[in-house]
Amino acid sequence: MSFSRISMRHNASSALFLADAGIQKAAHRLALDSFYRGERNTRLATGSFDVTVTPGARGYIVISTGHPSSAIKSRLRKTIMATVVINSRSFRVTDWRENP
Repeated sequence: MSFSRISMRHNASSALFLADAGIQKAAHRLALDSFYRGERNTRLATGSFDVTVTPGARGYIVISTGHPSSAIKSRLRKTIMATVVINSRSFRVTDWRENP
């Protein structure tokens, strides 16, 4: 396997992990603040994520997109859409979909 293919796989994994971090952060914030609606360009060591939160019929619809820090970051990103259900300061994540 070439270096460029390995690098692409690494960046794809990083993008997915960053998107996951955005879902987790949104779920924790929603458990504390039902008016939280997301954030943009939240930086972590390996890149950033953008999160949007919309109230839905079964909970909050959370969409998170991870952007890895790399030379090809503008082209490579991963998105996760999930439903977050809040139960008195705790949460449950359902309907997890990657790259919807």
